[in-house]
Amino acid sequence: MIQRAACLLAVVMLASCGEPMTKKLFFQSQRPQVLLPTEKEEQAGRMGQLSEIVTYQQKVDTLKRTNKALDSVQKGDDGIKTFSIKEVTITAERPRVKISTLRKGKVNLTFLIKIPRGFMDDRYQMVLSPTVMSGDTSFVLPPVVLKGKEFAKVQAKELKAFGMFKESLVDSAKYDSVFFDQKRFQTVMQRFQGDYYYAYKSQLNRLLGYENWRRKMETRYFQYNVEVKGNYDAAYHNRALNMLRNTYREDLAGKDSVGLRHRFDSVYTPEREAKYLARKERQITVRNVPRIYRNIYLRGLTIDSLENKSLTERDSLELSRHTYDFRAIARNENKKQNQDAYRRHMVSFPLIDSAHLEQTINPNQEFVYLYSRDIDVTPQIQKKIRVAVGARVTAMDKSTWSQRGLDTLSFVISGINDLVDASLIERWSDKVESAEEYKQGLERMAARDYHGALEIFRKYPDYNAAVAFAGLGDDERALVVLNQLNPTGKVEYLKALCYARQKKNDEAREALKRAVKQESFLAFKAESEAVFAEILEDKAFHQQLLEDNEELE
Repeated sequence: MIQRAACLLAVVMLASCGEPMTKKLFFQSQRPQVLLPTEKEEQAGRMGQLSEIVTYQQKVDTLKRTNKALDSVQKGDDGIKTFSIKEVTITAERPRVKISTLRKGKVNLTFLIKIPRGFMDDRYQMVLSPTVMSGDTSFVLPPVVLKGKEFAKVQAKELKAFGMFKESLVDSAKYDSVFFDQKRFQTVMQRFQGDYYYAYKSQLNRLLGYENWRRKMETRYFQYNVEVKGNYDAAYHNRALNMLRNTYREDLAGKDSVGLRHRFDSVYTPEREAKYLARKERQITVRNVPRIYRNIYLRGLTIDSLENKSLTERDSLELSRHTYDFRAIARNENKKQNQDAYRRHMVSFPLIDSAHLEQTINPNQEFVYLYSRDIDVTPQIQKKIRVAVGARVTAMDKSTWSQRGLDTLSFVISGINDLVDASLIERWSDKVESAEEYKQGLERMAARDYHGALEIFRKYPDYNAAVAFAGLGDDERALVVLNQLNPTGKVEYLKALCYARQKKNDEAREALKRAVKQESFLAFKAESEAVFAEILEDKAFHQQLLEDNEELE
């Protein structure tokens, strides 16, 4: 399997004719670009080979300006583009476009990726990786992956080969069914059972031989001992008859025969008989047992005492542990332990995980894509965000071309906390404790901790307390506080924002006009607020707002 993958890679490398497939990229006059999109690009959603926006919901409002309005922007504003997201707005260089997302607490980054046609090749894979940087914090967004047809075929073959390799790996729980050598186990069992059988058969034959020998010898010895005993008894009784004849003769002669009887009994005593028979008796002893049967004789073994041995279940389990295909197991374990190395050998072009977009390259057309992604606003993210996109091209012959940081886009986060008036702390300059507490409230507002700030500002129900209420979405209470304050430009602007969020557009228009008449820059800030998009759709009102701004200037 590994050899097939290596051969496939060798064929691909030979096809390069000695020159890296990415050679032409080093001589391209054009380069991939990352730009902030224009209003047409965002409204159309497609341009050239522009792909469908993934998991992104937005509303686009493009604000057309008169020449006078543009001039005013050049004076008070440098022509920046603002993405407004509920209470958080991202501002970046390019024409002013307002984009309102539907997700609260997140910042939306939208930028345009352009890849020249010269980079579009069926043999390539291009990975575009955006990196977000803010202060000391940085993180990578999901990449855009472009893949040529020929490259995809090679990658698919490699992944298929590695998939087959993974399928060939055996889990340790299945070793019994896969690697157990049943044939060898049966052979070993038969061998052990044969050993027990032949040991029993050998012992049985010796016992049978011993019993046959013993039977013959005992028969022979019994016959001999009987003959000795019979001869002795016959001789004894013959002599006893002679003794009795002599005794009768003495009695007939009138002599005393007691002496004869006494002498006879004293000579032929039972002890003498036993001693004689014992001396003459023949029996089996260790001395006359053949050596082959001597152990059986000494141990007193018989056929009844013979026991055979057989394999128990425990013996079978013990034997089974040693009858696996251990070479195959070693190979399997090696593959499992070094799976990453095998993957590296077999898969030169792994899949890119969690891609934002994966698309097939069209060699006849440049690639244009509107990348849009929501990111969480955390305390670590500062007001300024930079987005750098790195590009890396990998060809079928493993040659590469890369470019780090195609273009770095700068964004500025502005939220409702930008409306905070830090100068209000001066009212408490003569009260150190109050000033210190008020300062903590301002710090929490800067960190977008509106709950924490409001706990402090409740003691000081001023304009900043209204901003905190608005930050929490409590427009009613914010208006209650604002209506008790002097109608400054910021106060009126915050009123307009709260009215607009409550869909009270008439009140919002009036408040916004009053705000712009007092502070001209608020006209441009209103254009960056998504909540005012519906109001500013009224061209007549919008024009009047800009004219009021010009009069003030």
